[in-house]
Amino acid sequence: MTRFTARYILDERPLHFTVWGAQLVVASFFAVSASLKLMLHVDRLVEIMAWTADLPPAALRALGACELLAAVVVAAPVVTREPQRVVGWTAVGLSALMLLATATHLLHAELRIAPISLALAALAAFVAWGRLAHEPLEHDSPR
Repeated sequence: MTRFTARYILDERPLHFTVWGAQLVVASFFAVSASLKLMLHVDRLVEIMAWTADLPPAALRALGACELLAAVVVAAPVVTREPQRVVGWTAVGLSALMLLATATHLLHAELRIAPISLALAALAAFVAWGRLAHEPLEHDSPR
């Protein structure tokens, strides 16, 4: 291992740990959100999230299933060491979803919730950038 590679690994380590933490926060949020959409009755969902009144129940369940799948994909590499590109592209999709959620909250005058959606979009974008623009630490480590 060259001196440059060793320095690169040491310089990138805090970034990678920060991205791992962001992945776990994003995955946790979407797992909880998906669980609500999949397990609660539609009337209860409307009480919690007013925008759900605009969607048919099947669409809510499908959205919940997609969110749960995305949460698993984002969190799985912590355990399985799956390719980071899959996590990055999933995070791109989640970021786009949360930008649409922000617009939905603004349209429904849910001004208190819109910043949370926007912050989650930014966090998912950070995960996407971290996983698509940087090589995993294991890539450069000696075998």
